Amino acid sequence: MITARCFHSIIFNSQSSVGHVNDILKFSSGIMTVVVTLAEKLTKQRSQMETWRLLEQMGMDHGCNFGLLNQTTFNRVLRRFSIKFWLYLILSSAIEVRVMSGIGYNIQWMNFWAYNIYPSTFCRLLHLSHMLQIDFLAENVKVLAQNLIDLKDTMNDGPAHCNEYSTGHDTLLQVGVSRLLDSKKVYGVLWKICTVINELFTWSQVFNITSNFIQLSCDLYWVMIDFIRKAQFIEEVLELAMCLVPAPVIIMMLLQSADHCKFLSSNVGPLLHEIPKHGYPELYEVVFYYSMQIDQQPIKLAVYDLMNIDYTLLIRIAIGIATYMVIFIQLSI
Repeated sequence: MITARCFHSIIFNSQSSVGHVNDILKFSSGIMTVVVTLAEKLTKQRSQMETWRLLEQMGMDHGCNFGLLNQTTFNRVLRRFSIKFWLYLILSSAIEVRVMSGIGYNIQWMNFWAYNIYPSTFCRLLHLSHMLQIDFLAENVKVLAQNLIDLKDTMNDGPAHCNEYSTGHDTLLQVGVSRLLDSKKVYGVLWKICTVINELFTWSQVFNITSNFIQLSCDLYWVMIDFIRKAQFIEEVLELAMCLVPAPVIIMMLLQSADHCKFLSSNVGPLLHEIPKHGYPELYEVVFYYSMQIDQQPIKLAVYDLMNIDYTLLIRIAIGIATYMVIFIQLSI
């Protein structure tokens, strides 16, 4: 911020007042996201370890059948995330290099783009961090759902090997009740983890998503202005338009992870009711209270009550960008 203030005239566009405000908005939104995120992480250091502590406790309480202590689950999540991370890193780096070389004819644009690399990269890393936490949560929800499927198969096979008055009948009841209570407890831990994730990414994610919207709007503004002024040099316009790619891609990756987690958690309730009860009142009672818990404590990824982390966020961003473009393009013409 200090260097940007000292070298204001060679960083921000000075040829038009609208372009000047446009550049300042983009740079300021990124810096504000960095400041707010660092402040939030410093004040929530204890909460940052809460997710992993809950996963560790869940693994210890349930014989490592759930959670982070399951090495197979842990490696699977890290492998998938690593693939997404490196693919995005290669894509965004290639685009940054291409855009920098494409705007090399304008020193002011190069300076401005170079100064924005740090805040824009920080914002994208924040999305990736959020995505990693969501992927771990989703994988544990998937394990929970698989255990319910296994219990369903066990209860389906049970009646073929025991009758109402056999010891196997009582054993089947005990197994069903015990595993349902165990699953109910695990669901409660996963709900707590979801709550912790939502608390960790509150104002930082509000500012980050706002910064993404502003950066997309500002970049699209310059693409439109460049197209109006240089319609005959379509190749230069397309090079500049490449700068619009990284932000939507990282947002879509985050929303895809959140949607996958939402889909998996929405299957828990139906799977619960598919488990055969065989007339056991105890099973009906456990399923009832489990269903009440799912209804009252849904696994929902959100940022306070301001926005849900789902595909409806794209509509809000698109509306905001359209409004921004209408106002700024009119002022520029």
